[in-house]
Amino acid sequence: MNDAIMSVMGSTLTAVSRAELLECNRISSYFGLILTPEQAEIISKHNTAALVSTGRVEFAGGVFKSLIMAFCDSPYISPEDYADTLCGLLDVFYAIKQGTADSMTDDEAICFMKLHFDGGCGGSLECLQDKAAMLCRSKSVFNTEEV
Repeated sequence: MNDAIMSVMGSTLTAVSRAELLECNRISSYFGLILTPEQAEIISKHNTAALVSTGRVEFAGGVFKSLIMAFCDSPYISPEDYADTLCGLLDVFYAIKQGTADSMTDDEAICFMKLHFDGGCGGSLECLQDKAAMLCRSKSVFNTEEV
């Protein structure tokens, strides 16, 4: 795709996702988690880069709201690490979607992530990445569909 078109699309995605993230503050603030406009900008750019690097396309809404709604009540996310944790969760989410060839819905992937993050992983993103990698390997091993 033309670099100029990609640049315009990236800018538009960043603006939309930044606004979506800030809108989520209405709910996440009940749990003491609030993103600043600067943090929302960083997360939006991180998301755009993740989409480009994985060759994925995201349509209206994206995954931000679902991730924030699922994880804002986690006892393992503090205001100090909220933005960094969201970036890490985005990375794990896209790894699951990519690694399972989209055989899981967004909600299924987020449910898997939440279960392990708040469960056995005790809030560790590294542990969650390991669990996601195991899931992706098992999906590929047990996938019996013929190509």
